[in-house]
Amino acid sequence: PGLWWKWSSQPGAESLRLLGLCATFVDDLAMIGIGASPSDLVNEIASKGPFTITKVKADTNGCARWAGVDIELRQDEIRLSQAEYVQSLLQTVPPGPIPNTPLPPDSRDRPDDSPALPASQAHSFRSLLGGLAWVARDTRLDLAEACNELSRSVACPTERSLSYLHGAIRYAAATKHRTLCIRRD
Repeated sequence: PGLWWKWSSQPGAESLRLLGLCATFVDDLAMIGIGASPSDLVNEIASKGPFTITKVKADTNGCARWAGVDIELRQDEIRLSQAEYVQSLLQTVPPGPIPNTPLPPDSRDRPDDSPALPASQAHSFRSLLGGLAWVARDTRLDLAEACNELSRSVACPTERSLSYLHGAIRYAAATKHRTLCIRRD
């Protein structure tokens, strides 16, 4: 996966403005225009190399979904989110309280002497943490520290780490309105 930016001029220029984003995933390309036509940006890329563009899909009213990420194009910004995916993670978590932060503030300082999870639950823990980490990496930077802390127990997850992971997922779902916003200026 990769993300490239198209600017109106050289870095440092007073008139520098973001024109578009180009995201790649395996052999797919998504071009998002902001202040420029996505078709023009695709044509520019195609003219510079041995590329074949086989299918072009126009956006629908400024909203699109690509590679699991919801893209909302506004006049001077692009918003990226994974709200639907976060909701799917929540479906695998038992009901419980929604915390105010992804992890308890002192979670790093407390020793974890809770029992290790059985193999089947350990596999589920790793899968859920991987899903949450994907969201943290792509659109929800506020979840990154929780994923980092929880990944410390991935080799031998415990009941407490599973409880913290469930809380982090509940938090992510309760704050699904948060997006990664890329502004033109």
